[in-house]
This record gives sequence, structure tokens and C-alpha cells, in this order.
Amino acid sequence: MLTLVVNMRPRTRQLQIIGQELALEMCNYSFLPVVAEHVPGVANKLADELSRRQQPGCITRPLPALKHAREIRVPIRTRSYYATLGLPELAG
Repeated sequence: MLTLVVNMRPRTRQLQIIGQELALEMCNYSFLPVVAEHVPGVANKLADELSRRQQPGCITRPLPALKHAREIRVPIRTRSYYATLGLPELAG
């Protein structure tokens, strides 16, 4: 993802859609980020663990760092959620 944000050169159709969505978001910024940096350590491990929970067949385990957190389920995103999928010149 970091490479996609920095270079904006997606290698797959899925990454192309994500890149297009990011580009639209970045159009609203008053400035562009000048630093894109991998965040090592606990912050990254926690995000990685949380992202893997959505994988089919994943066995979830309690995360001590989140013992007081409340999980909120995000609704399934339909095609209409994505700004770029509704644009004829970008949809493919």
C-alpha cells in the first residue's frame, strides 16, 4: 500500500481501483504528503493482526492491546460506495 501511495502505479485491477480512490481523496488536500514511511513496531503489528481477522478461515485470538475496545462491524460496501466505480471513464 505504501508503494501504491508513493508511486501511484498499480499492478492489478484491484489496486488500480484503490489508487483511483486515493487520488480522488488527495485532490481535496491543501497539500500533498512529503513523507511516506513504514511504521515499525507495535502500531504496525496491531494493524496487521486486525486486517488478517477478515481473512476466510482465520482463527481470531484476543488482542491484549484492545481488551477495552469495542468492535464495530463495517457494512458491506457495494459498488455505489466507491466514487470511481461510478465514473464511466474509470470503470472497467
